[in-house]
Amino acid sequence: MTMQNEIYELIERYFNAETTLEEERRLRQLLAEMPPGDQLADEAKAVMGFSLCAPRRKKARLMPQGVRAWLTAAAAIAIVFTIGLFMPDSHDSTPDMIYACINGHEVTDNNEVMLMMQAELSDMAEASEYVSDCIDEEWNAMREAFDETQQ
Repeated sequence: MTMQNEIYELIERYFNAETTLEEERRLRQLLAEMPPGDQLADEAKAVMGFSLCAPRRKKARLMPQGVRAWLTAAAAIAIVFTIGLFMPDSHDSTPDMIYACINGHEVTDNNEVMLMMQAELSDMAEASEYVSDCIDEEWNAMREAFDETQQ
């Protein structure tokens, strides 16, 4: 087996989480000897370099890009919804009246609208907390796995 074939096979096994500790060491050695320019090898170097050089933290609070995008979109929707509730409209409403439109139906009871807003914001806070906890668990699991490979 050529060195390049061995590297590609080990990279594939590494990204599928199928390598042994000895195979990961061998892959690191082969990648260190390989000149830059091979896209797959360069990606593996970047990922494996991160696992070696990343600073250790007691509790990571970083969010994956997808989760961050989802939370940003949810926050933007909440802001637009809240602004929409308090913006004066063109028909006969008083400035201290709030309303919400649900499936084309206008809800004008201030208390009902406020309860709906509180429920939505509470649901978003709960979802955000759940996502944050899941992310913390994933980071801790990854950190423990990296710690095991360093021993």
